[in-house]
Amino acid sequence: MKKMLLLLLITMLALVGCQKKEPLTFKDKLCVLVSHADESCQIAYHFDAEVPLVFYENDQKDLMVAILNDAGNKALEITGAPQLFKQIEDGELFTWHGSEVTDQSVALIYGLADDSVQSVVVESEGNIQANRIRIDGDLSLWYVANKDGQLTMPIKVKAYGEGGNIIGES
Repeated sequence: MKKMLLLLLITMLALVGCQKKEPLTFKDKLCVLVSHADESCQIAYHFDAEVPLVFYENDQKDLMVAILNDAGNKALEITGAPQLFKQIEDGELFTWHGSEVTDQSVALIYGLADDSVQSVVVESEGNIQANRIRIDGDLSLWYVANKDGQLTMPIKVKAYGEGGNIIGES
């Protein structure tokens, strides 16, 4: 009887161990990649293969950026702007941050805006149209990244609403 129960238990454990696990999503894989440099990655929002970088949210609810090696398989440097989510929660229409990651020769301008912002132009970088990634409901991440490693100061950004009207500047 004991042998039969032991055999049944072993069989059940083997079946539990063989159950199919859900495959990781691309965003989950990005968080795993980033977690080697920052264990607090909670949500990966976007991967840019050209720079390469990953925008993500950490466990403190901060917007962070992981600069990756050229192969895109190792996080080399972490930077971020903890105040951005808070500023949007406090009613700001849009908010921006600039960062020069000199070790990797990457310059970033990135920010958050609600859905009233339809387009963002970074005037200080030659009127570059920012990339838009919807990250949560009515909130979008806008960014410009370049590999020359330098930003033109001061950073000048214009936000445009419906119909092309300027609705904000910084």
